[in-house]
Amino acid sequence: MKPIFFKKIFGTFKKGNRKSHKPILFSPFRFWKIVLWISASLAIVALSFGAYLFYKISTDCYMRNSQTDQTSIEPINRKKLELILGRYNEKMRKFSEIEITKPQISDPSL
Repeated sequence: MKPIFFKKIFGTFKKGNRKSHKPILFSPFRFWKIVLWISASLAIVALSFGAYLFYKISTDCYMRNSQTDQTSIEPINRKKLELILGRYNEKMRKFSEIEITKPQISDPSL
């Protein structure tokens, strides 16, 4: 049986009338059916994995902080904070002055 099988396979590669030789290894219907089943199964696996992750995240299983000993907070330097706030207040004051005053340069298009 093996020599006849290989003879049919290699017979399709010979020159001549190619319409008379039909390949027996490739069946388009079977091929597309296999591709369809594989893609459907992968889609089902992906959807189930996504649902599993959604359930685990929504129950806060992965979001819990296991380290609760971090009670020390770094103190804020009050002088630097007041310096930064003073700079921002100065900028706000200058902006409000610019907003109120009329421009010194006249518009050339008028």
